[in-house]
Amino acid sequence: MKKIFTRIISLLCVFVFVFASACDDSKNNQGETNNNGPAVVEGEYIVKDGNTEYCVVVPNDATEMVLLAAQEITYAIKEATGVVLNVVAEGENVNVEKGIYLGNTSKSLEKSVKANASTQKSTGYTIKEIEGSIYLVGASDWGTLYGTYDLLYDFVKFRAYADDEVYIEKNMDNIPLYTYDEKFTPLIEWRLPYMQYVMTNQQLAPRMYSRVFADFFVTYGQQKWVHTCDSLMSFDEYGKDHPEWFSADGFQWCFSRALVDEEMFNTFYATYKAGIEEQPNAIYASVSQNDKFSWCDCTDCKSEKAKYGSNIAVVIKLMNKIAAKVKVDFPNREINVHSFSYHETAGALTYIDDAVMCADNVSIMYAPIRANWTADFGDASNKSHLMALEALSKVCKKLTMWAYDANFQQYFYCYNTFSGREERIEQMSKNNVSVLFSQQPYPTPQSLNKLKVFLTSQMSWKDSNMEELIADFCDHYYLNASDKMQEYIKSYREWTLYAYDELKMTKDCNQDGQIKSVYWPKGILLKWEQLFNEMYKSVEIVKFDDVVLYEKLVNRIKLESLTYRYLLIEIYGSTYKATDLDEMKRSFRSDCYALGVSQYGEGKSVETTFNKWGI
Repeated sequence: MKKIFTRIISLLCVFVFVFASACDDSKNNQGETNNNGPAVVEGEYIVKDGNTEYCVVVPNDATEMVLLAAQEITYAIKEATGVVLNVVAEGENVNVEKGIYLGNTSKSLEKSVKANASTQKSTGYTIKEIEGSIYLVGASDWGTLYGTYDLLYDFVKFRAYADDEVYIEKNMDNIPLYTYDEKFTPLIEWRLPYMQYVMTNQQLAPRMYSRVFADFFVTYGQQKWVHTCDSLMSFDEYGKDHPEWFSADGFQWCFSRALVDEEMFNTFYATYKAGIEEQPNAIYASVSQNDKFSWCDCTDCKSEKAKYGSNIAVVIKLMNKIAAKVKVDFPNREINVHSFSYHETAGALTYIDDAVMCADNVSIMYAPIRANWTADFGDASNKSHLMALEALSKVCKKLTMWAYDANFQQYFYCYNTFSGREERIEQMSKNNVSVLFSQQPYPTPQSLNKLKVFLTSQMSWKDSNMEELIADFCDHYYLNASDKMQEYIKSYREWTLYAYDELKMTKDCNQDGQIKSVYWPKGILLKWEQLFNEMYKSVEIVKFDDVVLYEKLVNRIKLESLTYRYLLIEIYGSTYKATDLDEMKRSFRSDCYALGVSQYGEGKSVETTFNKWGI
């Protein structure tokens, strides 16, 4: 047993992390926030006057996620109070009078503390306080880890706001014991905010209730995780000998052919299977159409659409065939066979029979790129998209939602996806969305996208008030400049809604044309310029106590200033003296370089803009 304990402690040392995040505790309802927090056990403390009677207890066979949860507790409490809680493996020769029990310990089982993945989703958890000890058990070990961040928010207000900001309440003398008796179910099982600083960061991703991308999706070819058909079986390689396997233009597979042609099926499945074998941690593997508008128009494919009302029907049939084989080939591994409802497969099913009911290991990703993301799905403009989502929810228990959280033609314009955000998440949750993939302007961070990532991580985990979260983010991320930043965000949101509704600026996430004087009067831009000048003044006092923090705050403000500065240069450059305009451009370029802003649109380098500006 001593060897087991030594191994666990060694692993803990490996997983030392410097960030953590959590959000408010919840009631038994799915994702419902208890705004008052848990009740305090009178006279009982986790830490009291610099001392503790508690230790963290993990199972003998604790996984990396449970060990990480233990490490996060010890780290956070030490940072807050200076007190170090010991971590012990259950079964060691240690007398544990008061403990924080994590995961499926035998003591949790003895106390009947359990979580159920079928009713609480795999990332849900159960937490109870019994006779002074706390028992936290996830429906999976990910549920235990995520639940730990909720616990730490109660203890020390531990929350990750971004890659460069974590808050832990410091200089705490006492941490009270709280009463817990709750079963928590997240609104959405998994969150994938698609920004580089989250999706590639093993430290940050869990603290934003997410996972690193490489541990979620199998990738094929040139790191493709969707639009994988070309990587699995390309027209260039097989089209000459097997033209019947592809659409007439060669851009897509003939999915109806793949259902009946075993040679075709076995050809792509060999590559598909090999990718799963090569990436043992991933749980989703996609067979999904190429990123083209076309579709196969053979007799069989047209017949499928005519019968079901949507091309997604034949895709589901093929996914079911793949899913049956995956279960045989990977009997001891969770693999979700994944595909795309997008462009020509995004239409709503109008007829449903057993043939299009998805197997339990099939996931369909709905990607309504033409939806109005400035409103909720109940808006009249989104009627067809809500119909498609509701139809998919009738046939698939594991939907993935591709949400569009930026305008991909113009990153310096902040696409106002704040409106309807709470309602959209609620509508997703009600319609079997188990994975929320929120596409930000990867990898570039401007235009309030750090705030959006934070909102995605918090709001799709549990029911939250967006306005309170925005204020919380600004208070911790901008400190003295919080009030003025909130004023800017409010003004920007109000103005863009006016521009959408009254000035008819496009609401499409993939169309340009927003950079026009009719949408952005100079007066509103100068108003925002004045707000940013006041922000810089408000943080100057910080410089006298902490120069490093001061510079960090200035850079955070500068990052968001790029929006109004870009609009002034692009639209009103001719109204400035040549020397002043040149300085505006060069200052903008310098700030982009310093702040890691590399693109002005999807796949569009800022260098193109600078070259156009002549600098």
